[in-house]
Amino acid sequence: MNAVKEWELEFAAAYIVNPARGQDEDLVPEFVRGAVIAVKDIPLDVLRPLFERDADEYHLGIIFPPQEGEEKNPIRELIQQVANGAEEAQAQAAVTLAHRLASVTRAISRRGLLMFLTGRRGGISRVVIWKFTSEETLQAFDNGEGALVREVENAFSTESGHLKAAMFEGTDAETSFQDGRVEDKQSKHSVREVADFWMLEFLLAQPETTDGYYSRMLGKAIRLGIEKTDSKELKQALILGANSIKLRGDRRLSFRDFATQYLPAEAADHFMAQATGTWQVDSQFRLDSEIFDSIVKYTSIVTDDDFVITGPSSEFDKAVEIEEIDQSEDTTVIVRGRIRDRKLKSVK
Repeated sequence: MNAVKEWELEFAAAYIVNPARGQDEDLVPEFVRGAVIAVKDIPLDVLRPLFERDADEYHLGIIFPPQEGEEKNPIRELIQQVANGAEEAQAQAAVTLAHRLASVTRAISRRGLLMFLTGRRGGISRVVIWKFTSEETLQAFDNGEGALVREVENAFSTESGHLKAAMFEGTDAETSFQDGRVEDKQSKHSVREVADFWMLEFLLAQPETTDGYYSRMLGKAIRLGIEKTDSKELKQALILGANSIKLRGDRRLSFRDFATQYLPAEAADHFMAQATGTWQVDSQFRLDSEIFDSIVKYTSIVTDDDFVITGPSSEFDKAVEIEEIDQSEDTTVIVRGRIRDRKLKSVK
C-alpha cells in the first residue's frame, strides 16, 4: 500500500490588519502591514497539522457566486493567484486580500493577524487562510519591512475562540477553485456557523446549502431559543416541537413552517427571533435526523396513550428508569426528581 504523499508547502505570508471600514479606498493600504515569509521561517510544527486538516473538519462548505454585473467572482480569482500564480502575483493577490479584510473590518473590532499558506500535492493546490486577534494569539512585530511572526504557545490552537479559517483546493485549470470550506470559532454560540463579516463580506461567498446544513441550523436555532429563555413553558414548547418534527419523518419543511406548525404563538415568536439571523428562513429542506439530534440533545419517550417524558440526553438515563412488566407488553417508567411545576393545560 502506497503512503499518502505529503503536502509540499510553497508560499506563506502574514499581515497585521487594522479596521478600515468606511475609510477611503486609497487610504486602506495604510491600515495593513505585512510581508511574504519564507516557509522555512514559520512555525511548521504548529502550522503544518492545521494546514493538512481534512475538509470535513471545517464547519461549512461555501461557493463563489458571480457578483452582480459580472460573470466572475473577484475573490475566487485572487485565491487562484495565491494558489498557482507566479511569486509576484501570489504576493500581490495576498496583500489585496489583506486590504479587503481591512476594508470590511469595523472599528469596534481589534486588529488581527491574517496568514496565508499554500501547498501542492500531486496535481492539487491548497490555500489555507487564518485570521486571529493578534494580541491574544500571535506576537507580531514590525521589523521595518513588514509583519513577521513568531510562535507563541498554543497560538494556532483550533480551540482558540478567535480563529477564523478558510480552505480552498483546486488545480491549474481556469475553472477550478469554485468552492471551499470555512470555519469561525467566534460563531459557535450563534445560529450562523460563520459570521457575515468573514464569509459574505470578506470572501464574497455564500453557504453551500444542503439538507444537512439546514438541519444543523434549525437545531442550533432551537437550542439557542432554549438557552435564551428562563420560561419553562417556552423551553418545553421548543423541545416538544423538536420531537414532533422528528416523529413526522422525512417530510420537507422550512424554519417558518416549524414555527407556525409546531409551536404555540409565543414560542413561535421567540424561535423566529433566533432564526432571523439565518439565510432563507422560507427555504424548504428535508430534515436529517442524525445531524439534528447531534445539535438538539434531548431524549423523549412517547407512550401509546400519548404521554410524553422529555429531558436532556446527558441526564435522561440518570433520571428515567424503564422496567418491563413480566409477561406483558407494558412497561413501568420511573422518573426521579422533585416536581417543581404541575399544571393543567388545554391543547388547541
